[in-house]
Amino acid sequence: MPTFKYRELLARLKPYGVADYPALGKGSERLWVCESVKGSRKGPQYAVKCHGDNTEIKQGTLMAILRRFNLKLKDILD
Repeated sequence: MPTFKYRELLARLKPYGVADYPALGKGSERLWVCESVKGSRKGPQYAVKCHGDNTEIKQGTLMAILRRFNLKLKDILD
């Protein structure tokens, strides 16, 4: 199972419509939204802990994010 840094994973998810809303999270969380319409905050959401752009995303969190956004691991590995 590959490991991803926060910024790297976000960059791989952007083509699938995932946007980062740091102001909407609480504390060290940032809200990731899979926008159903570009610029809209509607769609599946997931709060991700971020203690800097080099924070490593754990395997369980990665799989939960992919499930929430209806993606497969092979989608982001290409």
